[in-house]
This record gives sequence, structure tokens and C-alpha cells, in this order.
Amino acid sequence: MLCQFLWRKELEEQRARELESKGAGGAEKAADDDAAMQEEKPENDADPEAHAETADTNAPPPLFDSPAAETKAYEEYAAKHCLSYVRTFFNSHLDDPWFRARLSPLEQCRAARKERARAAVEAGAMKKEIVASLEEADKGAIPKKDEDGGHLPPAKCGFVAGCRLGAGTKPTASGTGPDVLPGEEDRNLTDRHPARGHLHSFVRNEACVRIVDVPPHVSDEQLLATLADHCGSGEAPRAVYSDDVCVPTHDRLPLDPYHRTAFAVFSSDVDADGRGGAPPSADTKDEGAGRLPTRRCTVFVATAPLAETQPVSVLSAAVSSRGRISKDKEDAAALSSLLDEARGIPAGSRLEDLLALLYPGNERGSVDDEDLLDVSIAYLRRVHLLSFYNGCAAADKVGNVLSHADHAGTIHLRLKDADDIIAKYEEEEPAAVEEDEAEAEKAGEGGAESTTSEGRPDAAKDLLVSRLNDSVARALDRAKSLAARGPASLVDPPTDAAARDVETAESAARETWIERHHIRDADGRARCAFHWCRKLFKDADFLRKHLLKKHADQLRGECAKCHDGPMMGAWDEEEPELWKEEQARMAAEERRRREREERDREREEEDRRRREAANAGEKRKSHFVDPDEMVEETVELRFEHVEAAAAPPKKKRRKKKSLL
Repeated sequence: MLCQFLWRKELEEQRARELESKGAGGAEKAADDDAAMQEEKPENDADPEAHAETADTNAPPPLFDSPAAETKAYEEYAAKHCLSYVRTFFNSHLDDPWFRARLSPLEQCRAARKERARAAVEAGAMKKEIVASLEEADKGAIPKKDEDGGHLPPAKCGFVAGCRLGAGTKPTASGTGPDVLPGEEDRNLTDRHPARGHLHSFVRNEACVRIVDVPPHVSDEQLLATLADHCGSGEAPRAVYSDDVCVPTHDRLPLDPYHRTAFAVFSSDVDADGRGGAPPSADTKDEGAGRLPTRRCTVFVATAPLAETQPVSVLSAAVSSRGRISKDKEDAAALSSLLDEARGIPAGSRLEDLLALLYPGNERGSVDDEDLLDVSIAYLRRVHLLSFYNGCAAADKVGNVLSHADHAGTIHLRLKDADDIIAKYEEEEPAAVEEDEAEAEKAGEGGAESTTSEGRPDAAKDLLVSRLNDSVARALDRAKSLAARGPASLVDPPTDAAARDVETAESAARETWIERHHIRDADGRARCAFHWCRKLFKDADFLRKHLLKKHADQLRGECAKCHDGPMMGAWDEEEPELWKEEQARMAAEERRRREREERDREREEEDRRRREAANAGEKRKSHFVDPDEMVEETVELRFEHVEAAAAPPKKKRRKKKSLL
């Protein structure tokens, strides 16, 4: 591997530097030793083998004894490097709010408590909407005409009309009509929002502002305090909710890592510019209030209404069929009841109370099950952040729902006239129906699994329907386990116990810190121990208030130390899982690389053999005759009268006379 190759090169360079440093100090001694050896054994110069042995002894020793030892050393080096990397990451993000919320048990319990408070407020807001809608209906207000096919009676009030989900249409290639094959599922955003009853109260009232690119070192409390100072006491936001930060991974590299999106919720409608009011004057500020640490950053405020950005998806015809409405209504009601009990929703604001408020007495028996189901689905999404038609998956925080980071942010509409579409599809495929019936008869004779008389698989065996049924069953099991714990359990028993320990340690650290910064004078008065403050107070109670308000930054840092131990323990527990996933990914990549190299080698070998065979064939045709392919031939020689030319006579050589 490349990493192992670079590691070996680094070791070789380090060994070379060590030898060079050692050789610089003992160069003169080595030269003297070499000269002495030459004087004592001059015959070694004439012996090349002895000279080669001497050169081999001067070469640096190998780094490892065997390849197995090298592999083991590299694995140890990789483990140490990974441990150093994760510890460095832990120390660098230790004080970030998102990191503490993930690992600190006390912060997890505080986030769960905050989410429960939001759920209770949202349930109360739904009750107020129902009361206001019923009052408008009593005054003669007519709800908007239902866009469905007309199988539902007119809605009792505007709230019920806004919760109806049966008006979904899917775009086609031609752009007209809801002609969709059953079993298909489309994920498309619509240009309008027909189910406004499923939007959160602050989104419907346009009392929420989106704040983008919030850096990781800024907490929600600091954003809330800054907005309160900017908007004034009358128009200050009541809460700030954030989504999860963008953590970079090997397959996702965001432009601004660890940044997030926050949502400021106001009590009333805000202005288009997001200000909500003029800045407060200097005399209205409370100078004695404890301040959070100052963090300077630049964020962007989006002025577009959130209601226009909430995604909508249309379900398949099989899931939208009215044949499963009654069962879905019972499952949604059971889920809501269990979650209300587990999270301590106040009595009078639970789903059962809201339905009793909408349909008092025996009126609920005459109501269509689809209206009851739609109201239940709206309650689950708004109060418990659970998407019924998306696998009954619940989001951890409302910020993920508003920013579409969680699947619960999508509102699912039922396909309009789903049963008619299924019937139309069956009518257009009579040949397929007859063929399926014939196959069903043959399968029935052979004892195999048969299909229905309609020529299509049973609804319970449809893929989407079966997935939805399984997810609803799992969600009911989880809700039953949560309800068994009761509302006293915020996260889970181990986390709750660890949170209580951290809270006790924080209280003890706070008292110790106050005692350490308390100086009592001879006359009984108390003085602040900070050298830049040194304020004098009448007694210890006034000094305590002073320390908690004016020196809250130092106290917060002291209390934060109580979270370090549990956070490190949680981080160490996450490390094996993280590295198991990383090692599995690396092993899969290495396996794919080896398979690719093996295929390339096989392909190259096959190409080489093909080229050799082609070259050998050409050579055989041009310059070589195979003995096995030789044919015996008879050669006949005929001699005719041929006159051969006579040889010319030889010339006589003259003898040279000697002149001597």
C-alpha cells in the first residue's frame, strides 16, 4: 500500500540521518581504524572476496528481519497514529456546543428536556388552532373546498381541511393527469403546499427566521441572547433551534465544515427583514444580568417564509389505497398514545383530547377514518417529529425537520384517486390478468404460492406496503419500551444516571469555586478574590450573586471540567465502532483494488497470448513450414540432347628471365 511505502521511506530517511550524525562525530576514528587495518592486512586489497565482505559489513543493517515483522510494525504505527488523531480531534472540539451535546450525558438530557418542552408547547398550539377553527365554523366560515375526488364529506372546520392528505398528484411525462402505475413511488416537490395543517405553528404563522452558516463555537443560547439584545424585550425570540452540524467525511466534504443552520422562533409575526423591532435603548438594559461569553461571527438571515420551502412527496397507489386507512388510523392512534405517555405531554393537549374536542360525544363514530388518520399524522409530525409514511422515523430535534436534514421534514400526500388508478391499470391489462390467473392455477396445482384473482400480488405482499407495515410494527415496539420507562426517563437509564452524576459534580465544583474566590475581611464584609475586580460587599450572599453574574465565564469553565471524563469515556466507546467501520471500508477498498489488479493482469496475459499466437501464425506462414503439414511429392528429371560448350584451352605461362 502507498501508506506503508511512505512509512518505510520515512524510516529509511530517519535511519540515514542517524547514521550520518553518528558518522560525523567518529569519522576521524574510523579513518584511523581503516589505516591500521590496511597496515596490518595489506593482502586484503588483493583479495576481492575479502573486500566485498568488508563492504557488506559497512552497509546499514536492514530495518526489519522479515516481511512479517515489517507488517506488524506498520500495524502498530497505524494504530498509534489513529489514536493520536482521534485524541487531537477530541481536544480541538472539546468546547464546541455540538460536540458536547453529542457526548456529554448531561447535555443530552438537557436537549431532551428542551425538546419535550417544545412538544408540549406545540400540542397546546394545536389545541388553540382547533378551538379557533371551531369558533370560525360556528360563525359560518366555510372551509376551503376539498380538492379530492369527492369521496370525503365536507370538512367540519378549516383545521380538518388543512390536515387532509388525499389531494396528491404526480407529474407525468406529458405534464397532464395523475396516470401512474401502482407500486411506483415518486419524490417530487410541488409548487404549492396543500397540507398546511401539518406545518408547525411558528412556520404557519411565519414567526420563524432561518439563520445560516452559524459557526461551531457559537451556541444556541448565545444566538438567543444576541437576538434578544437586538430586537428588544417586546419582540425577543422565545427559542432557537439548530440542526446537526455538517461533519466532513470521506464521501462528503462541505464548504463550511461543522457549520449549521439555526431557526429563531418568535412569539408573533416578524418583519421581512428579520429585525422584529428597534434595538433597545441603553437605559433598558439590565447591567446586572449574567452574560454569556462573547463570540464574534458573521451569519446570514434568510427572509423567505419557511412554509414555501417545506418539501412534499406523493405516495404510491398501493400505500394510498383506502383499503388500509382503518388499520393506519389505529396504528397512528396507538403510536400517539404511547409517545404522549412516554414524553409527558400535558393532559388536555394529547391526541385523544384533541379528537374529543373536534368530535365530542358520539360524533366520532360517524366521521370518516381518513380524517381521523390525517389529524393523527399531523399530530405525530408536529408534536413528536415522526413521519408516519416515511418508515415511522422520528427526528431527534426540530431543527433537522425544518432544515430538511431528516426525512421527517417531508410531508407525504396520498395519491389522488388511487383506487381508480389501480382499477384502471387492471382493466388495461386483461391479457396479463388472464396469464396471471393461468399461472396461479398451475401454481395451485403444484402447491406453490398463488396470486389473487385480480392478477396482481396480494396487497400485504406488495413491497412498499410490506415495508410500511414492518416499520410501523418496529415503531410500536420502540414506543412501548419508551412508555414502559415513563416520563422520568429522558434518554435511557445509563445516560440519565451519568447525567445526574455530572450535575452533582457541577454543583460541588460551583460551591468550591465560590469558596475559593471569597475573601472575608476583619469586619465581616466579603471581597471578590479576582485581582482585577477586588469589589467589597456587605456579606457573602451579595458576593455570591456578584460572582455568579459578573464572573460567569470563569465559573462556566470550571463546571465544564466535570464533563471531560464522561465525554472521554463516551468518545472511547465510539472509537471502536468508528474504526471498525473505517477498517471495513478500507478492507473493502483493498479487496476491490486487488480484484481490479487481478482482472487487469488476466486481461494483459490474455492479450499477450493472443499477440504471441498471431505473431507465431504470421511467422509460420512466411518463413516456416510445419513438418506435420508437409506432403510427399515425386520429382521427375528428364534429360534431352543438350550441347555443352567446350572449355577454352589453357594459356601457357611465360617464364620470366632472370636479369642476374
